[in-house]
Amino acid sequence: MGCAEPTAPPHVVRDVTQLVNIRVDAEVRPTTTAEVQQILQDHQGPVSIGGGRFSMGGQVASENTLHIDMRQMNQVVSFDPHNKRITVQAGISWRGIQEHIDGDDLSVMIMQSYANFSVGGTLSVNAHGRYVNQGPVVHSVQDIELVLADGSSVHANRTENTVLFFGAIGGYGSLGVITQVTLDLDDTLWPTTPVVAHANQAFVDFCSERIPGFPDTAGVNEYMKARRRASGTPRGTSRTRHPPFVRPPPNLGTSSPLPPPFLL
Repeated sequence: MGCAEPTAPPHVVRDVTQLVNIRVDAEVRPTTTAEVQQILQDHQGPVSIGGGRFSMGGQVASENTLHIDMRQMNQVVSFDPHNKRITVQAGISWRGIQEHIDGDDLSVMIMQSYANFSVGGTLSVNAHGRYVNQGPVVHSVQDIELVLADGSSVHANRTENTVLFFGAIGGYGSLGVITQVTLDLDDTLWPTTPVVAHANQAFVDFCSERIPGFPDTAGVNEYMKARRRASGTPRGTSRTRHPPFVRPPPNLGTSSPLPPPFLL
């Protein structure tokens, strides 16, 4: 069976929590824009589109549709580190992009706080970014490739097919399938504000007095290192682009009813 051939019905699509089950007529997993075009040309009924499957409330798919699972479209199409620009397939995750560009000391310009969402899904819901002075993620988008209902493929941006561009951003797939995205990147910057990179002794003392068996400072530090290794956090995502007015939370001190900060 080819990657773009539909699965045998009935089929159930589940969100990432495995709590929501949506019965669809069939599911396809394309790997190229051409396959998406062929799927839409051959299918005359309703279609739903899925990315990382993190949407809540059953929005990862629609019942009785042909479901297009975009997660196999996860490749970097082109990368220009000199001009700080990258073109990717829409099923790639933000983490996948960061892993690719990290060696050139570049970072995603605007991203959500969680790196495992798909790029196409992020744009389809017009997601906000995590930096208040940068605006939504779309501000870093230069161009999208969109496959329309008749199977035709168009490029859309702020000067070409602008109605489709701004309609597809936040359009939840109603205008077509976003298959490719060109993004601006930015330099990776080290934080310029002090950050505690180890267990705060006041925090350990606070918890040791109240929690039997709470580990000492060395034990907490080892636990933090093990968690970071287990999470597989890439080097680039551990560095944060702080807007000038953002500062880490103040040390609350031992007199506070809350424990002092425990920053990773």
